[in-house]
Formats: sequence, structure tokens, C-alpha cells
Amino acid sequence: MTSHTGVSRRQLFTRAGVAGAAIFAMPEFSRVLGIRQQLVAQAQTQMQMRTLTAPELAALTAMCGRIIPADANGPGAIEAKAPQYIDHSLSGALAGARQSYAEGLAALDAGSQQKFGAPFVKLTPAQQDAVLTDIQDGPFFNLVRGHTLQGTFCDPLYGGNANFIGWDLIGYPGVRLNVTAAEQNMSTPATRNHKSAYDYLMFSKTETMNGH
Repeated sequence: MTSHTGVSRRQLFTRAGVAGAAIFAMPEFSRVLGIRQQLVAQAQTQMQMRTLTAPELAALTAMCGRIIPADANGPGAIEAKAPQYIDHSLSGALAGARQSYAEGLAALDAGSQQKFGAPFVKLTPAQQDAVLTDIQDGPFFNLVRGHTLQGTFCDPLYGGNANFIGWDLIGYPGVRLNVTAAEQNMSTPATRNHKSAYDYLMFSKTETMNGH
């Protein structure tokens, strides 16, 4: 895939630094179990929340779908539920960006109407790319691009990376507590375990979902 900016999907991920590792400490078992259960409950509640209006969410979904589209390499941001991640995060960790989204999505539709005589969601993919090209150097495009990357590649607990689509896309095998000698050698790809960090009890994250 080559995006409307002329940047390949691989380059997009490389520039964003989509890679990393986690180091876990062993806290007291019962405390960690309680924290984990609380985080899961909070996550389930947040999944049911909607911050954006229906037209705003539709426009955002279309925009995310052009930033990381589904193609021959696999599913994209929409399938990973990046728009839903952004939507519910705007009532929590990303709340400070809510007004920027309201103004930016309104401007996106206004620009689409001016350029092609229809709202963004009604345009063809090529027309949507043309509209996004016009704003690609602006703050709103870069805001959404960053949040789309977050929603596609985050730990699934936070509402994105559905079915580990993002991690599969970049070949990340999932969180593990032990790495074999063969995996360290990197001679063959590590077996994907499709495990979230929160599938393990060995973490001491104490902040709430609103603070992620």
C-alpha cells in the first residue's frame, strides 16, 4: 500500500516507531489480581461509551480507513477498531483533544463539500485521499494519524488492536515473559501467542483506564 502521502505502509509504521518491549515486576498476587479485574471492568464500561456524534464517528472512521487501509497486506485501522479506540478515549485519556476533533471533522466535511460537493464519507477512496492530501501537513491530520496508530497497535485492553490485527500486521508476536534462545537468535519468526500484557498477573499498573 502507498498512502496519499506517497509513504508505504511499512514506512508509516517505521516512522512511528511501532515496536517495543515490556519489563514487568512481580507485585503481591492478590493486589495485582484486583487491579487487573478493575482494569478489565473499566475497559468494558468504556467500550460502551460514545463521545463523538454519529456523523463525527462516521467521518473519523473513513479517515482512519485511509490512513491505514485494508489491503493485500491485511486488515487496516477500521478492522482494528482504531476509530472506536479514539472515540472512547476522547472521554478519558484524550479528552483534551475533543474540541480539536469537533472542529477538525467539521472542517474535513467542509473541505470535502468544497472540493467534491459531498461530505467526506460519501467520497470515493481516491477523492478522500485528495482531501487528506490537502490537509496532511496540518495539525489535525497529524493528530488523527497519531491516534490511529495508537488505536491500531495498542494493547487490546484499551479498545483498539482488535483481534491483535495491528500486532499481526507488523509481526509482533505478543507479550511474553520468556524468550527462547531460538527467538533471541531471530533466525525464525517468534510464534504469535496473541496475549495482552493484561493476560498476565505480573504487572503493577495502578492508574485507571482514564489515565492511560
